[in-house]
Amino acid sequence: MKKFILLVLLCSVFFSQAQSEAYSKNMKAFLETTGSINYYDNVVDKLFNLLQEKYANQNVPQAT
Repeated sequence: MKKFILLVLLCSVFFSQAQSEAYSKNMKAFLETTGSINYYDNVVDKLFNLLQEKYANQNVPQAT
């Protein structure tokens, strides 16, 4: 019986959603309105450029 309950709980974790679709849409609209998405796009690009410069002599491939 314990194994069955554990199995049901594990399956429910994989099939449940943490956030509703409406919440995700509202959050995306908020981030676009405040400009946060563009800001963090630039931050991530700069981070990758910095890492490429720092580890240029390590022969890290471009593709992942």
